[in-house]
Order: sequence, then structure tokens, then C-alpha cells
Amino acid sequence: MKKTLGILSVLAIGGVAHAEVNVNGYVDVGYDWAKDGGEANNFIYREGGIWLSGNSGSTSFLLDLGVDGENNATGMSGVGLVEQAYVAHKMDNGFSWTLGQFDAIIGMESNDSVNNKFVGTGVLYDLLPSSHTGLLFGYDLSDALALNLIVADGAGTTTDIGFKLGTKMDGLNAYVGGLFVSAGGETGYTLDVGATTGLGGLDVGAELVLVKPAAANAESGLGFGVEAGSEIATATKLNAGFEWTNENAGDHMEFRIGPNHAASEALSLKADYTFSKTGEADAGHGIALAGVYKF
Repeated sequence: MKKTLGILSVLAIGGVAHAEVNVNGYVDVGYDWAKDGGEANNFIYREGGIWLSGNSGSTSFLLDLGVDGENNATGMSGVGLVEQAYVAHKMDNGFSWTLGQFDAIIGMESNDSVNNKFVGTGVLYDLLPSSHTGLLFGYDLSDALALNLIVADGAGTTTDIGFKLGTKMDGLNAYVGGLFVSAGGETGYTLDVGATTGLGGLDVGAELVLVKPAAANAESGLGFGVEAGSEIATATKLNAGFEWTNENAGDHMEFRIGPNHAASEALSLKADYTFSKTGEADAGHGIALAGVYKF
């Protein structure tokens, strides 16, 4: 964290230091009930974040401070962590660069729950990297086609190299991306293909993930998912999604369905039912309610 902030301090002198700072963020609270080998239910604070951002001409910065809750795997509820900290610069010729710590460039679900349709993330999210610390190059090939390349620190002393080619046109958002890493003479990879579009009154999406760890005799894994959403009342959408993967303790499938209601411009109310099953184990059931306020 200190290293990333040190980079920010040095580069800020070149143009970001006098930028006006915007403060935004979100709070995610709610209730969970789950039955998966046992039964648990509780009211919880899931997560939150504070985003400090600004720009000075073509140069910008972001400092994303996550205030962890139950969604944090380490159990350190209430601890503030630097989730993103970077400076970026966009040139008139279509080139851009970003230096620091930033969210992963592939994957259809966000690290921040405020940006997702469902209360929690799905099984495909667990197969993908969540963030990178390094250098991101971007180039707009056209108004509808963009290419991104990254060089980032990996686990231990490894270096990750990745790419993403994305397009946005006529209601279609699609991308193909990958991340490659070498360790101990072995090469691993993560490949991700995703697309979303509108079909009549439906918003539909699909994602395919291929994973191979950088380890001897490691087997490749596969995951795929589909989702759809439709407005069922004013400011209310019903979303449903199915995901399957053969990673992590055998075949795992998950089905989620629930409404998302925009109670106001700032407040979103979500309710999900989740059915999950791994291998021969008993099926799991869950109900989650969330109120997400964005400021």
C-alpha cells in the first residue's frame, strides 16, 4: 500500500496535485439466511467504499478505500483497505495509460456490490483475478473497439501479462480477455469471454471462463454462465442467472433469481434466492436482502 501511494505522490506533481477532489462511495447492508449443511441467519453490514477521484485536464487519479464487512474473507470487519490507487493519462491520439493498483480488466461482475445486479457475486467471479498492481496501456482502435494490455505483479516474484479487446456498438457490449503467468517453469492462464445485449424487453448476457494454474500437472478448469433481466414494474427489474464450473472441489452450479428495485436515485433494494450444489453434496439454499446506498 505504501509503495502504491508513493507512486501516486510522485506522479501527482505532474498535474494531479491541483485537481479538485470528488468524494463518492456506497454502503451495503442487509440480511442473509442460508442452509448449506447447517442453518444461519443474521443482519449484516456487507461492505462499503469511499472513492476519492479527480482530474486535471487529461490526467486523473482514483483512491478507492474499501471499508470491509462480512464480504471480506479475512474477517476483519470495519477495516479500511486501499482497493484501488492509481493515476491515469489519456492522449489525444487514442492512447492511454494507468499506473498503480486497479480492478481486474476482465470479468462481468464488479468488486463493488453497488455495481452488480445480485446481492452477492457468483461462482465465476471466484475464478478470475480481482485486481492488478502494475501498468495498463489502452488504445481506442475505433469508436467501437478498444484494446487494453497490462503488465502487473503476480504472486511471489512472477509477472502477469494480460489483454482485453472490447467492443460497444448497437446495444452490444462484448469482450475477450486473458491473463498469463509463468512460475517454476510452468505456464498458467485465465481466459474470459463475455457479452451483454438487449433482446426485446430482456437484457441478456453470457460468460465463458477457462483457467489453468501455473503448476506441474495442474488440470485446466472451465466455467460458464448466462443471465437475463427484465423490467416487471416501474423502477423494478427481475434478474436471473445460472453459473457452472468444474473448479474447486468438483462440479459446482448456482442459480440466482431476484428483483432489484431503484427506490431512489441513490438507494437500490435487492432480494435474491440462491440454489447451489457441489458434486454429490446436499444442495444449498440462500435468501439475501440488501439495501445499497450510493453517494
